[in-house]
Amino acid sequence: MKPTSVNKGTRQAAHFAMRSVCLLQRPAVAYLLRSRYMKTSGQRRTRRKNDPWEVLVVAGLFFFPGVFMLFQRGTLVAFQQSFSHHAPSGFMVLSEHGAHMFGVLAILVGLVLVWFYFYLRRVIARDESLQKPRWR
Repeated sequence: MKPTSVNKGTRQAAHFAMRSVCLLQRPAVAYLLRSRYMKTSGQRRTRRKNDPWEVLVVAGLFFFPGVFMLFQRGTLVAFQQSFSHHAPSGFMVLSEHGAHMFGVLAILVGLVLVWFYFYLRRVIARDESLQKPRWR
């Protein structure tokens, strides 16, 4: 390797560094970098997650099959898929009365989860309204 190629690479790196410094000294570029990449802790997004919508999804997973089971006429055949050896996969046959009972229980669980969703929203809103002490 020639010594001039090393010097050329060093000169190119120095030239690039000088151009970067000159570019950063321009007011518009410095403003953009400060506003986009160098946010202080006070400028960061302070909005916390206050919508536990996942609880509504789980409530729907109970409520809608419960409505289906409540309006079922005749016997209900359900397939249970298992991924363990302790509870093997198989079919389950429910009578009309059993399907209605399980449907009512599933609807009640769904309604309790909907109530829990609104309770969580109220607790989270109350928690956000409290003024937290500032540690210095």
